[in-house]
Amino acid sequence: GSFDSLICPSGQVPDFIQHMTGIDQSMLAAQPPLSDVWPRFAAFIGDATLVAHNAAYDIGMLRIALKNRGIDLPDYPLVDTQDLILLFHPHVTSLRLDEVSKQLGVELDDAHRALADAQAAAQIFIMLLAKLERMPLAHLRQFTKLLRSQQWALKPYIDEVEQRRSAGQLASLAKQSQDWADLIPAAPRWPNPEPVDGTGLSLQAETR
Repeated sequence: GSFDSLICPSGQVPDFIQHMTGIDQSMLAAQPPLSDVWPRFAAFIGDATLVAHNAAYDIGMLRIALKNRGIDLPDYPLVDTQDLILLFHPHVTSLRLDEVSKQLGVELDDAHRALADAQAAAQIFIMLLAKLERMPLAHLRQFTKLLRSQQWALKPYIDEVEQRRSAGQLASLAKQSQDWADLIPAAPRWPNPEPVDGTGLSLQAETR
């Protein structure tokens, strides 16, 4: 599902915001205030991990806006798609969401509007998780070592991927070993030697 709501601000919308978003004061006059919208939004997200692009900025602005209304913002687990982009696409020319979306082939037709930005960030996040799943196991293990002392919301997921991949590698090696064993001819099984017949020892090899 999705959640989308305009909010009536406590002051005037700056000109540059109107130009960037296409939202003007007349569109907001009849909208509910943040103090009314926030409880519904909080119920919508529940205890989920939040994913955002340039998350520190968004959370910082939201925290200030809520504090001005006497509301404390909970410490939600938070993942910033910018961190993952720098990990998997370190040579991007810009970290702006519209530029990243263009470089990764993600559709973003209504940039700087909350729902469109959130949907684009979600698509990018899913794409980058797929890259994480395909990361060479040696690199993944090194990555988890680097995160060992970090409080990153995605760390439990990365640990789970490493454990699953490691278990899969062991299972694959075990199957490969069994396959190789099946290709090796069975060793000769020697019966008890027959009594010496005077000319030598008569033995017969039996194979399975």
